[in-house]
Amino acid sequence: MNETTDWKTKITLLMQRAQKILILGIGNELMADDGAGSRIAGELTRLLGRRKTPKPLRIIDAGTAPENFTGVIKKERPDLILMIDSVDSGERPGAIAFRDPKEMRSPMHSTHTLPLSSLAQYLEQSTRASVIVLGIQPGVVHFGLPLSDEVSSSIREVAHSITEALGAASLGDR
Repeated sequence: MNETTDWKTKITLLMQRAQKILILGIGNELMADDGAGSRIAGELTRLLGRRKTPKPLRIIDAGTAPENFTGVIKKERPDLILMIDSVDSGERPGAIAFRDPKEMRSPMHSTHTLPLSSLAQYLEQSTRASVIVLGIQPGVVHFGLPLSDEVSSSIREVAHSITEALGAASLGDR
């Protein structure tokens, strides 16, 4: 199974198993590719609109302070939390892959003050949800510059794949 198929298959399987899904888009849209997670949250909201999804779904654009949404997340009581963020792991710009939050303690992986590992651990303990991080390798992270073409393409790919996975999740429930 190749890298692209792997993350898409995993998203579909996770959504089939979950009863209530929360997607947390993280990033700073003023910092070019760092805003990928926030942009995906916006794109998902646009794609899904007011359509009824097969399972309870909440999309939150958490911007640069996802820790500010822990109260809302706990009230939602999801059993799957999908955190989407730009993650610098030294791959080609736009590369999409699941990341182990436990390995994301250093500032090398993210531009946020609170490491995603700490947030993920807190959310797992306080909600009992599975917390998964989908990372997109940034190419450009500078104030005021536009998204790179590679990350822009990955944003569309992730948003459409999640939308398709939600449809497949409803088929898996039958």
